[in-house]
Amino acid sequence: MNTQLNKTLDSLRKQEPFSLISEVDFEKVRENATAKYFEMGERITRQDEFSSHIYLILKGEIRLLAESFEHKGLITIDKRGPGQFFGWVSLLRGEPCETTQATEDVYTISIPSSIFIELCKTDNFLRFFENTTNSHEV
Repeated sequence: MNTQLNKTLDSLRKQEPFSLISEVDFEKVRENATAKYFEMGERITRQDEFSSHIYLILKGEIRLLAESFEHKGLITIDKRGPGQFFGWVSLLRGEPCETTQATEDVYTISIPSSIFIELCKTDNFLRFFENTTNSHEV
């Protein structure tokens, strides 16, 4: 595994929601997490399909998009930056709803959705996300 990614994961282990899970569960994150880069303008998730990963932004910014009320295309409803997650709302809701796009070059840690769902079986981890406001849910 990339040394920089390993150092970042070591740091994340001390912060919520990763500090809320067991060492065994965190090792699943460590073994499956990857660094992922998206170029400015790149569509990352789509509202009509489940994302295969959830993402933690390390550097850069993304836009959360939604269909306009007039059905004249997508509009920005919010932005996310370093330290924020995206791609998880659809998984917890059980239906795809997130469209995201990089507004600048974005560096993330990517965690497979299957690992995220497994971690949500622990009450504290799930509670962290249940208590996190997301514009797609408003």
